[in-house]
Amino acid sequence: MINQIKQLLALQQHDLRQQELEKELVRLPEELAGLRQDIIELEGFLKKEIENLDEVESWKRTHEETLAEEEDRIQKRMQAIDQVQSAKEYVALQKDLDSIRKRVRDHETEVLSLMESVEKRRAEVDKRQAEIADFQKVLKQREEIFSKKVEEINSELKLLLVDRAKLVSTIDKVWFRKYDFLAKRRFPPVAKAENNNCLGCNMGIPPQMFNQLYDMKEMMQCPHCTRILYIEGTVVS
Repeated sequence: MINQIKQLLALQQHDLRQQELEKELVRLPEELAGLRQDIIELEGFLKKEIENLDEVESWKRTHEETLAEEEDRIQKRMQAIDQVQSAKEYVALQKDLDSIRKRVRDHETEVLSLMESVEKRRAEVDKRQAEIADFQKVLKQREEIFSKKVEEINSELKLLLVDRAKLVSTIDKVWFRKYDFLAKRRFPPVAKAENNNCLGCNMGIPPQMFNQLYDMKEMMQCPHCTRILYIEGTVVS
């Protein structure tokens, strides 16, 4: 019976390792998916930042065009002043010229402000593009590492399955069926008993049952969680 417990514990270690590897196979794609989602979100931010930059540049061009038109008006008014025939006409042109010059100053101020905004937004776009490039580089590196890791995991899983089959063949069928039944419901199915407690569910077991575990003449199960019980000292070689 003690040998059967040892075999079950060995099987349990195999199954624990298999579970770890299977979880890793799930975790690796999820981590890559998280990185890809981060890149998608960053690209969304970049798109909005580029749209904002385009809008500011459009406003800047509009003000620059208007400024050029106003400066052209100044030149025309200056030419007109040289040809005036009366003081009244001169005063009217001078007032119009002053009004245009004020608008020119306003447009110049706006153009300078928009130039600063364009530079700032362009720097933000460049920074975001560099950030995305870094994430894409990391993603590519992770994909290469994870691809190799997946191959290693699958290779180990194949070996584990072969070893498991060999191990199962050495276990009494009744004991294996019990193990398999429990493993599908609560893992691990084999638990150590210590100080009159089942360490699988942390519940107390009757003293008589605990004492019987030292002899291990038959399969003993926790009365609470039904796990197969053993005492560590009895399975140590």
